[in-house]
Amino acid sequence: MLNWEILSQNHNDVSQELCDVVEKVIFAGLAAENVKSGGEISLLFVGNDEMQELNKQFRGIDNTTDCLSFPQLDTDELDILDTSSAFAALGDIVINSDKAVVQAAEYGHSAEREIGFLAVHSLLHLLGYDHEDDEDEKLMITRQNDILDSVGIRRV
Repeated sequence: MLNWEILSQNHNDVSQELCDVVEKVIFAGLAAENVKSGGEISLLFVGNDEMQELNKQFRGIDNTTDCLSFPQLDTDELDILDTSSAFAALGDIVINSDKAVVQAAEYGHSAEREIGFLAVHSLLHLLGYDHEDDEDEKLMITRQNDILDSVGIRRV
């Protein structure tokens, strides 16, 4: 088992079951990406208002969003994750559980699937993935689906 700690703060009454889903997805994502080191990831659940404030403060966008990622390592520092003795504070993941519930209904799948998707999406951003162009977006979508499938969370 990877020596990772997920520091979780729940400011939006997300059930323990959904918190467990997020941890399962994050650990599966770290394993799928062959991360050998240990460390920590900070996870925060918020609602629409708090997410809007964070989005405005850190991205200059005065609107809510579904998730935000705040990497602690630059892209050129990510190779530290390849050594089994390294310890890394990988970064922070913020999930808007209010928006996740709405999006789950819009997409016709469970809140579990939506929050799992947002967690793995955010994790991949912490690991250096982005979706700035079509090629990168296709790669990221493939990785997200592979990781979710590996833990039995499929899009219906």
